[in-house]
Amino acid sequence: MCHFLSQLCEESRGYSSLVEEGINPQHNRYEHKKILGNTQDGDGFKYRGRGFIQITGRYNYKNLSKIVNLDLISRPELLSNDIRLALNVSAIYWTRNHINTPADKDDAREVTYRINGGYTNFPDRLEFLRRAKNALL
Repeated sequence: MCHFLSQLCEESRGYSSLVEEGINPQHNRYEHKKILGNTQDGDGFKYRGRGFIQITGRYNYKNLSKIVNLDLISRPELLSNDIRLALNVSAIYWTRNHINTPADKDDAREVTYRINGGYTNFPDRLEFLRRAKNALL
């Protein structure tokens, strides 16, 4: 639970936003990223990070659409407008990506990699984890 809460806290900037900032329609790092399924012009911006885990890319939106039975391809903003959906999708992403395995081993590096695909703001993630453990354990 501590790893889950701390990662969501970092990804959503302290639970303050469900939309990734710093991404614009003209120039963004997700445009035409085939690994994310962004194959059409505008996909990078349209399917930018949303929700508590900042789900990113046409591929992830499409797969999650099937699971939650909502058309997130046509309405990606649902992930940032519905807090319950955002939390549900975060739990689904966590489960489908087997993140409990490294979390149960207290492996913050691996948890972060599976959430972020890298180690963006890793020191902050560790601090949020420390705080979660102090509050819950």
